[in-house]
Amino acid sequence: MNEDFLLTLNYLFCDNPAKISNILKKHQNMNAFLNEGIDNYLFKQAFYSRKVDEIKERLAKFDLAKYKARLTTLGIKYLSIFSKEYPENLRQIPNPPVLFFYKGNINLLSTDIMGVVGTRNNSVYGERVTQKFVRELTPYFTIASGGALGIDTIAHQETLGQNGMTIAVFGCGFDVDYPKINQTLFKEIEEKGLLISEYPLGAEPLYYRFPQRNRIISGLAKGVLVVEAGEKSGSLITANFALEQNREVFVVPGSVFSNISIGTNKLIQQGAKLVLEIDDILSEFQYLFSKPKKEIRPTVIKPTHQEQLSQEEKQIYDLLNVIPISCDDLVSKLNLPVNKVLSSLTVLELKGLVEEVGGKKFRSKLKAIN
Repeated sequence: MNEDFLLTLNYLFCDNPAKISNILKKHQNMNAFLNEGIDNYLFKQAFYSRKVDEIKERLAKFDLAKYKARLTTLGIKYLSIFSKEYPENLRQIPNPPVLFFYKGNINLLSTDIMGVVGTRNNSVYGERVTQKFVRELTPYFTIASGGALGIDTIAHQETLGQNGMTIAVFGCGFDVDYPKINQTLFKEIEEKGLLISEYPLGAEPLYYRFPQRNRIISGLAKGVLVVEAGEKSGSLITANFALEQNREVFVVPGSVFSNISIGTNKLIQQGAKLVLEIDDILSEFQYLFSKPKKEIRPTVIKPTHQEQLSQEEKQIYDLLNVIPISCDDLVSKLNLPVNKVLSSLTVLELKGLVEEVGGKKFRSKLKAIN
């Protein structure tokens, strides 16, 4: 397939990969497409008149030679669905990207990939959960996410911090600095991981492009871990794509009092797998590992004067000892709402400071060890 033709079609119809596929079924190059008459094609596709004029104007202004030169200058390469290097699992999804651009190590596409997604407005709990699971997933999987603020950023940063491999899938062109605050992170991912976008240079981060981007995250992955997601979060779209693509969907439960956990908790109600520890994920992928997985010891964070605990967390930790204390007793002793106590206990558990010992009783993990 003529790559110049693919680049041109991607530039014109990047928001509709299905239309690109339909054109390629009939035409092998740009001349054949134009000989039929772009007006005739656009008429058949039932574009409204303003859209027809816009596409024709974009085509008239498109300088393919300059476009390719700019890709080279920016260090951007591209891979088409007709290439043998194109990842097979992505090729099999509905409406796969006919062409995508990349920077970094393309060989990561042949590794086992886990998608990690969540809200842009995460809580401290969401941050801790993401760090915990990503830290323990990196020995087994390349971590893929969307490069957005919030959970995506935490997933990429934690992976790099563990010397793991990560892939960021963009919802805009490579020459658009979005989000601007993450440009240093993206440079590091380019050097140590992989950046991907199906969008041409100049494509802005329009709201409808991110749901389309999400199908690539799930399409590349063996499974998707959803950390925190509101009722209308884009992470739920990724989870739905994963289900359609026959991928595993894992969800960390959240507080029933939190708006950014409504979506995740509903996913669990609908049948997604609730995960509390790394083995809940790894148990679904034993077929991937030719030898027993190495032991991963959970990180224990010892309390110091530098440890940032909320006032409620400090109060609860000071009360806990080797002898277990029930949640009801904590509520009574501290005169705090039960949701505050439960939320604080969850955070303290994630920090490795307390543990549940059954019967809804908790004790200090470190005091028990010491």
